[in-house]
Amino acid sequence: MPAKQKSEKKSGTHHLLARVIFLVVLAVIFGVSFIWTDQINRALGLTKVESAEYDGASTQEVINGTQNSDASLTLHFVDVGQGDACIIELPDDKKIIIDGGKDKEKEKLLTYIDEVIDPADEMKKEKESGGYGFDYAILTHSDEDHCGGLDDVLNEYGSRVFYRPNEAATYKGYSDPGKSSLLQDYTEKSTLAYMRAIDAGYKGETAYVSNANDEVSSIIKPDGIDESDPCYYELNFYTPIRNSYKDFNDYSPVMILSYQGKSIALSGDAEKTAEAEFVEAAKSGSGKYSIFTDDYTVDVIKLGHHGSRTSSSEDYLETLTTQSSRKDVLAIASCGFGNSYGHPHAETLTRLNDMGFSADNVLRTDQNGTIVLAVRQDESGVFALFYGANAVRVEKSAMELGSIDVRWREICITIWIFAAVVLIVQPIASEFNKKSKKRKR
Repeated sequence: MPAKQKSEKKSGTHHLLARVIFLVVLAVIFGVSFIWTDQINRALGLTKVESAEYDGASTQEVINGTQNSDASLTLHFVDVGQGDACIIELPDDKKIIIDGGKDKEKEKLLTYIDEVIDPADEMKKEKESGGYGFDYAILTHSDEDHCGGLDDVLNEYGSRVFYRPNEAATYKGYSDPGKSSLLQDYTEKSTLAYMRAIDAGYKGETAYVSNANDEVSSIIKPDGIDESDPCYYELNFYTPIRNSYKDFNDYSPVMILSYQGKSIALSGDAEKTAEAEFVEAAKSGSGKYSIFTDDYTVDVIKLGHHGSRTSSSEDYLETLTTQSSRKDVLAIASCGFGNSYGHPHAETLTRLNDMGFSADNVLRTDQNGTIVLAVRQDESGVFALFYGANAVRVEKSAMELGSIDVRWREICITIWIFAAVVLIVQPIASEFNKKSKKRKR
């Protein structure tokens, strides 16, 4: 082979290799970008938000009805984006806050408390006079999307009693004020958000480590009110059962709030490990777990970990409901609109559907905003569960080709295929044609 032909062949091989490397690098870049698919879609205007009517009561209607009731219990699952924040107004006028969302979303929570929970500034006045706006504050675990905004709420309103996980706050040498009271084998968490939440929580009168085994702290109920009184309620902690967990999420207590024959299950970010412990204890039927018979059912389940596939296991849901009750049970998911985690996961929603839960009873803060539940008397005087949500937000593609929605993922795949055709397929085809013509000559 002449030297010139060898040189051209070698050069052609190098060019082909360079093109292949370029395509590989491009594929890696596109693949990594898929992590931020939702954000890129919004940045490029590839999605739009449409509103559809929610066929039910609004949050304000539920709040108005509760305010006109002599004895009622109200839960507010506040829309704080990708995080958790729940406020409970009890029938004896006490108030509980469970988690506080992310720090960057704290204004949503503070504004909601100011405008809905404390419009007459009674809680603020109570704090200013040396008291506490909240009677109980429960920090389920140390993740920032649960504790990030809690310190601001507690610093502004205060809480008489503070519940915390068995995790020592150790940020930059911080001296955890409750370290001496932590249970054996506690773990450590070194984040600024957790440190601030712990610091604010210990400005109250009493602090407890969440512990289902402690008979004193594992139940919240009104003082001096008999069980037959219309204002009687109970909030029971059924986990954590162990002192230490590898996953911080599993410190989140499984709690059940009961009032006038209605029950609401709350569980923070408890994963399948903590749920399995709860299920095992429930099956034992001993002590306070004896209520979990084959006929037991709650009326509302706050889905664990924002509706993640790693929570709300089948065994857990079966323990809390019966086959016949599931069609009427409400499932609440607290999650952010267009969140990068994909919460609630499709696997969780499929599991609920397969087990008999109604899709119409799955309410989500990413679609409905703040969700309000209330247990109060209806027109006939019977205590019933009322709930309200707002207009459903639906995310759709803004760029359409016929019936195909075009988004970032499809754009990347199209670009890569086009590049592969131009850089690899077309040159190879051209070279093949050249050789064919030479052979014919």
